[in-house]
Amino acid sequence: MGIGGWLTNYKRFNVLPMDKRLAITVGDMEHFESYIDESDVINIKNMGLDHIRLGFDQIVLEEEPYKYRERIFEILEAFVGYCEKHGLGIVLNLHKAIGNYCDIEESVTLFDSEELQNRFVALWLELERRFSDNENVMFELLNEVRDIEPDLWNDLAERTINAIREKIKQE
Repeated sequence: MGIGGWLTNYKRFNVLPMDKRLAITVGDMEHFESYIDESDVINIKNMGLDHIRLGFDQIVLEEEPYKYRERIFEILEAFVGYCEKHGLGIVLNLHKAIGNYCDIEESVTLFDSEELQNRFVALWLELERRFSDNENVMFELLNEVRDIEPDLWNDLAERTINAIREKIKQE
């Protein structure tokens, strides 16, 4: 089962003023802390499903470049714990990467910016650091890649996977 509306697609960016689109507000945090809980995981398990695909947005996890929201990671880690406790696998899906939002106009895309790509890789390295020891967790690097030359995405995906594998070797 896929879960959206919690850590992704929880507000409509295209209707917000430009200076408010990437801000996380008090109301957003209240939403993140209350929208999904263990009872939802139990309900999903009781429906006979065996895994959950959880979409999240980079701006939800990333407070500023290369600095992450510890509270969001606590929420995410608790959710992964619920899934593990109830025998469900989990796919962590980066639904919206900065520079790859399909529903808002962006002046610089993920595939035009080395800095945005570096942040993308760094985020996945952080996710690997936190979740690689859990065999129930799988990674889906990016949802709905923009309409670009396939080599641009293939190169970034390969770079990200290689960085994750290299980090695992070092551990």
